[in-house]
Amino acid sequence: MALSNRERVGRVLETLKEGLAPFAVRECRMVYRGDAMREIDAALTSNAYELPRDAFKDVDTLINSLDAYNVLT
Repeated sequence: MALSNRERVGRVLETLKEGLAPFAVRECRMVYRGDAMREIDAALTSNAYELPRDAFKDVDTLINSLDAYNVLT
């Protein structure tokens, strides 16, 4: 069965996240050093959205908690 456009876009966004998230987190860690997690939290927190607190447990958990929008932000 053919994929719907929604499924195609979903796959592309997931692939984007998988490829870009490690790069984005690594670059933030290089720029902000010890304050990287705080800076990432500040950049992504708004009145409508906040990453779960356990996302900042370690780098791998943070990367897995991000979505394509977060990574592009």
